[in-house]
Amino acid sequence: MIRLALAFFLAAIVAHATGILGDGAPTLNSPWPLLLTIPAFLGVPILLAALLFGVLFYFACRRVDSDRPRLPKRIPLILTLATIACAAYFIVSWSAGIEFQGKTFLYGCVFINSVAVLGLLSIWAINRWTAVPYSGIAFYFALFAWLGTYAFPYFGEGT
Repeated sequence: MIRLALAFFLAAIVAHATGILGDGAPTLNSPWPLLLTIPAFLGVPILLAALLFGVLFYFACRRVDSDRPRLPKRIPLILTLATIACAAYFIVSWSAGIEFQGKTFLYGCVFINSVAVLGLLSIWAINRWTAVPYSGIAFYFALFAWLGTYAFPYFGEGT
């Protein structure tokens, strides 16, 4: 039951991050994550994309919700690849970010991403040390929230 509630909460967070409330341009409150902005540009309704993101979370953490609370061994690899992809995205998009969104937005996103990765590493370490289902669900929720909000913010021109 907690997974379902978190899936809907995650969908709401991601929908807000994608600008469903009409921010008009990326802001620190609504960074327009590329994982959802690209489908929106292709015509997929933002709410549908956000709900699909919540469904992905729901199914990704189903193993942890059962009698196996320890996170899978592939999680450090997934986190490492996501962190490298995020860092590469920031390096490649740095000049566009400065030009179109400004230094405040860019530095804010870098700070939030750094805190998110450190938080994910901390939750992963807690789960490795004392595996309880809630630490696994918290890890998946934080991972999906990070990927669906600040991991890959939109650095292009606003609308």
